Parts: sequence; C-alpha cells; structure tokens
Amino acid sequence: MVAFAGVTISILAWIAQHDPAINFLAYDRRAEWIAFPAAIDAHPHSSTSLDATFRREVVLTDQPATARLSVRAMRRAEVKINGVTVRPWSNRNWKEITSIDVAEHLHVGTNLIEARVFNHNGPPALWLTLTTDQLRLRSDESWEASFAGSSWRYAALASAAKSPGPGNSIAGGALTFDAIRKLWPFWIVLIAIAPAVSFLWNVNSSESTALRLQQILLLMLAGLWLLLFWNNARLLPFHAGFDSKEHLKYINYIQEHRALPLPTDGWEMYQPPLYYLIASASLSACQLSINDPTSIFVLRFLGAFFGIAQFVFVF
Repeated sequence: MVAFAGVTISILAWIAQHDPAINFLAYDRRAEWIAFPAAIDAHPHSSTSLDATFRREVVLTDQPATARLSVRAMRRAEVKINGVTVRPWSNRNWKEITSIDVAEHLHVGTNLIEARVFNHNGPPALWLTLTTDQLRLRSDESWEASFAGSSWRYAALASAAKSPGPGNSIAGGALTFDAIRKLWPFWIVLIAIAPAVSFLWNVNSSESTALRLQQILLLMLAGLWLLLFWNNARLLPFHAGFDSKEHLKYINYIQEHRALPLPTDGWEMYQPPLYYLIASASLSACQLSINDPTSIFVLRFLGAFFGIAQFVFVF
C-alpha cells in the first residue's frame, strides 16, 4: 500500500509539472515565479485573456559577448529588451523553458527588460533568467508589475502564501479553535443531557410512558426545527444555495417532460431523483413553476418536512 501510494503521488506530481492543462507552477531555484500582487479573489470569473507586464532595469558596464535569456510564462509571453521585441518562440507547452541568445539587444548602460504575459484562465505569472558574463538576472520581488494597464507595483512571489485582509469577501470567518472556545460549555451541557435522557428512558418500564416521552421529545425537536426554518426562510433570498439554479432546472425538467433527465442534460442532472420527483409533483399540485416566487415557499416547506422526517427515522 505504501509503494502504491508513493507511485501514485509520483505520477500525479509528474503530470502536474509537465501537463500544460494544469495550472501548477513548478519550483526552480534558478528563479522565482512572480505575479501581480492582487488581493485574494474567491469568486468565479468567465474565461477571458488577462495580461500583466513585468519589467526590470539592468546596468551593463561593457557590451556582453553572450547573453542567455531563459523564459517560461503562464501561459504566453512577449519579451522586449529596450523596446525591441525578442524573436518569438513556440509555445506548445508553457511549462517548458525556452532559451535564446539576446546579446545583440543589449548595450552599455541601462537596459530595460519587459515581459508581457497573457493567461486566459488564471493570473499571469512569469519565470525568467538572464545570464551574461557580467551579471545574472532572475525574476523575483525586485521586478515591477502592471496588471491590465494598472499602476506599477512590486511583483509578488507566486509561492508566497496569501491571507485575506479586512474588507475581503472571505475574510472574517470563524476559526476552528476560536469556535471551540466559545462552544465548549454548550457541548458539555449536551453531553450531560444525553446520559440523563438515556437513564430516564430506561427507568421507565411502562411502555405507554416510554411512548409518551418519545412523542414529546420528537415534538420538541420538530418545534425547534420549524423555528429554525422560519428564521432562515424570512432572511434567505429567493434563489440561495450552491448551484440552486441548476437544481431548480432539474425540477423544471421533470415538470415539463414528465420524465427523468440524463446526467448529461445539466450540471446537477446526475443527482438521485427522489427529491426532485417529490418537488416537481408538489409544485404541479399547487399549479406553480420554478419561476413563480411562491414556489420557493413550497420547496422550503418540503425541506423542513424532510428535516423532521430525517431525525424521526434516525431516532
């Protein structure tokens, strides 16, 4: 098992490092992968080609005899030296390093190295080295970066971990250990209640008394559940939930076609059909469709009922 796990991880690592379809930046100590220092964004965006420009000035005291430029970029790059475009190269696999001699583009004094990187499904990133007989330049935080024509800022290392700051949509969430410190008294109360209820249940030898206690307990749980349902239903917007529109399309498909969809008919059409059959039948009985605002109350009522049925069955 250990050998199998090792082989599997090795294969996955090799694919991640060599497959251009995977957005993985392989570590190479000769230079760093750099990117524009943008804030963390957890929202999905439609695929579009975004570009970032990276630049750095170097000073040469003598004309170099040779100058080897090595570049790779996620996913395509255009390199200029002193405003002149370096001869383009093939880009069949953006993870492969391309090296060319650029001595003819350099001169004595200050030289400007620019790389414009394009990426259609992620942040543009650059890896670059320039080696001459006088210096060795590498991509790092000393480079400047501009994203889609923005103001220039110092580049960020792609390997540096990012944390969401104040104002970020994913900042400010509860942390595990902070939540434990707040909830541990409540957990102790629950742990104490559980054996107490079990003890009282066992000491009541009368079957009718046990049944009565069971009914009271289930009614209490159902009441708490309905209270939670009422609180959430009045606060949640019409379509709230992960892939809610796709789940509603499943219900709408059954209503319109009187048949179950194929898994390829939509993102969520592969789900087990029982809930969607009951939901579509309930909406049809009320003469509603998923586009009617009232339909959301019917579906949420079903959710409340299924929740009660769940803990009744478990009990």
